[in-house]
Amino acid sequence: MAVISIATLDFGRLADVADLDKARARIDQAASLTRAEWVRLAKRRLRNPETRRDYLRGLQPVERLGGHVLIQLTGKLPNMIERGWPATDLRQTMLSASAKGVRTSKKGYRYRYIMFRRYMYGKRVSQHMPQNAAHNSEQKIKILRRVARALKPTREVAGRGRVWGERTTAKKMREIGIRKARAHHALSLMAGLYRFEHSYGGRKQGSYGNFRTISTNPSSHRPGPHGDRNWLHPGIRARWISRDVREYLRLVVIPQVFAPGGVP
Repeated sequence: MAVISIATLDFGRLADVADLDKARARIDQAASLTRAEWVRLAKRRLRNPETRRDYLRGLQPVERLGGHVLIQLTGKLPNMIERGWPATDLRQTMLSASAKGVRTSKKGYRYRYIMFRRYMYGKRVSQHMPQNAAHNSEQKIKILRRVARALKPTREVAGRGRVWGERTTAKKMREIGIRKARAHHALSLMAGLYRFEHSYGGRKQGSYGNFRTISTNPSSHRPGPHGDRNWLHPGIRARWISRDVREYLRLVVIPQVFAPGGVP
């Protein structure tokens, strides 16, 4: 977990209440400036909206623990983004004995369903269907949006749980002309797409997603030059934003906030 300690109050030396209040004010100011710089650097360096959102969710408000004032980056994914993560066979992690949602087939293979969020607004859809490929034209994406929005929704119904609606098919994707985004994919990323409908305070909101199965079954390891990459995570490059934030605290914040002649 990435943690930055702003300063430590020496209550023994600051017996005078006025001095103590002044010291706390300066430390709070330093903490506020440091956290603002952490947020600024994260927004600038993390270009992927989902990565940036998950990272910033892990960045906690300024916290005072005794004489310490801390800013912490919590959560597994935010710290994987911060410290990096090596290339990993996801079958070893997502199908481990301690993983949730894992089932066992009649043949003894472990498997589970993984949901992927998909987007149908703005240009976000192109993240999952690279628009730099000539075959995924803007016209085809518009058709896909209309097909997705027309799906009978999947929703949560009181007393019945989740009631499944319609989903797109691989055949429909071929008819539209939406091809696979990568050579090693078995299907188009938009095949099997559900439209989920949620109600919040009487208002309905929609989202999209589909499921893929990860399994220890050898037949799920597709052969060929690209098949060996399915369910292999390429790893996450370490950003180490906190290191630059510490330098900012040392070189910029401390000299400005704790200037000579200030609170000891």
